[in-house]
Parts: sequence; C-alpha cells; structure tokens
Amino acid sequence: MRLRKISWPMLQELRDLTGETSNLGILDGQDVFYVDFVQSRHPFRMASRSGTLRPLYCTAMGKALVALSPATEKEPVLASLRFERFTPRTITHLVQLKEELVKTQKRGCAVDDEEATLGARCVSTPIFLECGKLVAAVSVSGPRARMASRKIPLLVSAVQRAAKTISVRLTAAGLQ
Repeated sequence: MRLRKISWPMLQELRDLTGETSNLGILDGQDVFYVDFVQSRHPFRMASRSGTLRPLYCTAMGKALVALSPATEKEPVLASLRFERFTPRTITHLVQLKEELVKTQKRGCAVDDEEATLGARCVSTPIFLECGKLVAAVSVSGPRARMASRKIPLLVSAVQRAAKTISVRLTAAGLQ
C-alpha cells in the first residue's frame, strides 16, 4: 500500500506528461501484478486494471523486472516459464526472451511492441531503492500510432525520471 500511495502522484504526472496510460507493477512469480495505473485521457487508450496479472515475457514491466533482477532470482523464474502466444509478435521461446532481457539490461528499459496486444506499445523501467533493491516497475502504454518509434527515447526518459522520483520517495519513507 505504501508503494501505491507514494507512486500515485508520479503515475499521474507521467500520464499528464506523455498523454498515455501509466502503470505500476511488481513481479508475482511468472507474472506482473498491476498494482496501480492512471488511465490516459484519450478516448482510444490502453486500459489497465489494478490486480491484473500478465505474463512477464510479453510485458515491458515484466521484462524490466526480470532483466534487472539478481541472477539468483531471475534463473528460477525463467526456468519455470510456459509460453503462450497472444499476438504474432509474442516471444514464445526462452532463447528469444533471454536475448531480449540482455537488450533490456543494456538499455535500462524494456519495450513491449505488440507482444501482449496488437496495436499496443509499452515502455518500462524498474524502480530501485537507493540501496539497490529492485521493488517495482513503472511504464507507459498506448496505441502504437501515438507511441511511434521516434517518440520512444522521450517516453523512456519520462519513465526513467518517474522511476527515480518514486525511488527517492520510497527511500525517504523508510522502505528498505
């Protein structure tokens, strides 16, 4: 609940800055648990719901959380995955996922490019406490037409700023 309360103002700010739906999630086994969200004001938007579980391999938040988690936590999760195809672009093999996770580590952010839903794109980055502990991920998601490739660097920058601000606020609130 503290994570949700502390993150809420940044989710609103991220939505207002990008115009797209902002999301907050945590890893729950092989899935991402959507803790909170702020819907885009556009009539055509990516709808989120708190409490939703989505497979980590086809979501930007899931890939961000797994790619940047310690190997001791990552390997058991990866070894237990069972893949299901949601779109023609869904990653369905562990080798593909591991390649994507390496790219995510290098970039410091993850992208879901129509992997969970056709026509949708999502950009995510993890939230670390100042002590280095990974606690959650934040993302923006929207229609691919509005989240064009040329806009991804700006979206990544906005998501990273939100993650850093949430991190500072969580640390200040005594989360360890």
